Amino acid sequence: LLGLAMAAHLLHVGVHGSPACFLQAPRGEVSFLSLASRASVCPRVQARGNIVAQKYGKARIGSSGRQAMKALGLSMAGSMQKSEIKDFLTQRALQNLLFILGDLGRDDITANWLERWNGHDGLKKYHGFRGLKMDWHCYLSTLIRTPPEKMVVEFKRRGAGVGGWSKDNPYLQNHVYEYEVTVEPKVLAERMMKLREEISNEWREDLMLFDKESNEIWRGYLERVREKEDKNAHMQFPVFAHDVSDSNCGTNYRGGNYDLLKRLSTFLAIKKFIAEKKRGNKNEQTSADWLDRMLMVHGTDFEGDAGYDVDRNFMQMLLNQSPSFVRNANDESLALVDPVAVVEQLLESRCEIAKTWSANSLASSSPSLPALSPSSSPSLPALSPSSSPSLP
Repeated sequence: LLGLAMAAHLLHVGVHGSPACFLQAPRGEVSFLSLASRASVCPRVQARGNIVAQKYGKARIGSSGRQAMKALGLSMAGSMQKSEIKDFLTQRALQNLLFILGDLGRDDITANWLERWNGHDGLKKYHGFRGLKMDWHCYLSTLIRTPPEKMVVEFKRRGAGVGGWSKDNPYLQNHVYEYEVTVEPKVLAERMMKLREEISNEWREDLMLFDKESNEIWRGYLERVREKEDKNAHMQFPVFAHDVSDSNCGTNYRGGNYDLLKRLSTFLAIKKFIAEKKRGNKNEQTSADWLDRMLMVHGTDFEGDAGYDVDRNFMQMLLNQSPSFVRNANDESLALVDPVAVVEQLLESRCEIAKTWSANSLASSSPSLPALSPSSSPSLPALSPSSSPSLP
C-alpha cells in the first residue's frame, strides 16, 4: 500500500487537487491512471506523469517492489519540499498582485480576470498554503503564453430618482456607456516574477527567526509548568512584528507570509516525523501512530483556510498531553509516548526545513522559463537579486 501511494503521489505532483486512481491489472500487476482532467495542465506535468506511468505502470506486488517504491519515496522527499515552497511562493506573489491591482490600483477588472484564471476564485482572501491549483512553473509559463484578451465593460450613469433627483424628470434618463479593456497576461506574469523575487528575499531573512520561535514556545511551556499559567505572556514582544502602515516593512502580507511559513514548515516536519518513525522500532512506530492521530483530530487547520498561529496552538496542545502508554497498532504491545520529546524533535526538524529553504530553495527562486518565440511574446528580462529593491 505504501508503494502504491508513493507512485500515485508522483502522478499527483504539480497538479494539486487532481485525483489519481489505481486500476488492478490481471496477474497481480498494477497499472496507474491519471485523472487530471484540467484543461490547462502543463505539458511538463503530463510528461512527468507519463514517465512515471511507463516506469512504474506495471510493477509486481512483492517485497522487493515495495522496498523499491519506499526507496523512491525517500529520494523524492527533498524535491517535494523544494517544490512545495516554490508553489507557495508563487501563490503568495499572486495574492500580492491581486491586492495591488484591486485594492491599491483599483483595477478590479484585471484583478477579477487574474483571480478567475485557471479556477483560482477566492484566492485573494485565502490564508493557507497549497492554494495554487497547478505547478508554479506551469502556472507562469502558461500565463506568459496566454494571448491578450479584450473585454467590453458597461457602466450606468446616474439618471432619474438617483442622487436626490426626481424620478419623474423625463430629461434625466439612465445612460449605459461601454469601454474596452485589454488584459495582457504576459505583463501580469512579469510582475508576478518580480514579486516572487522580492518576497523570496524577505523570506530568507524571516526564516532565520524560527529558532527564536522555538525558544518562545519552550519559555511559555516552562512558565506554565512552574506557575500553572504563563503570567509573563503579556510582557513578551512578538518574535516577528509587521506594521502594514510602515512603507519600509517590505511587500504586502509579510506578516501573513511569516505565519504561513511557520504553518507549512511545521506541517512538513510532522509528516517527516511520521514517515521516519514508522520505519523505526516499535516504540518509534507507536509515537508515529500517536502523532498521526493527533494530527487527524487536532490538526485540521493546517490544510485549508484558517486563522493565525495554527502551528503554535498545535504545539501547545501536544505539550499539554501527559506521557502515556499507547498500544502498538501492529502487535498490540505497549510503548511509552513522551509528548515533550516529540515536540522537541518537531521544532528541530522545522528549523532544519527553514534553513534548507533559505539556503537552497529560495536562493534560486527566479523561474527559468523556456524562451518564447518572437511571435508569441518577447523574452523576459533576467531577474537577479540586484534588480529587487533593497529592504531594511
